[in-house]
Amino acid sequence: LEKRYAFELENEENLFTDFPALKQKISDQTGAFSYSDLESAEGELFNAYFKPLKIDQYGSSRPIYLLLISNNKALKASLSQLRDRSLMLGIGLSLVALALAILAFAFIAATDADAFFSAP
Repeated sequence: LEKRYAFELENEENLFTDFPALKQKISDQTGAFSYSDLESAEGELFNAYFKPLKIDQYGSSRPIYLLLISNNKALKASLSQLRDRSLMLGIGLSLVALALAILAFAFIAATDADAFFSAP
């Protein structure tokens, strides 16, 4: 989603059309809030942070809304890759530990067997 919601630049995009869940949340709360799964009108999921900016001291009574969004697909893909790499690393290290344990057991068993059979 690459859109710039700037009405000063004669852009006709509407924030509430693209993110219908924001309209209800904004009417319920006055401060900042965040979403972990904000759904767009197209059904895409985003991580989002929303904050109304107060600019009364600069002579404007209209609020400015700040919405920062990040696509969930990229985040979920990178987390999935991290999970897969961690799983492969864990399996590899456990096989190395098993091989070392077998070698250590074989060495200890051979040493004890030699000592047992060489005793008078």
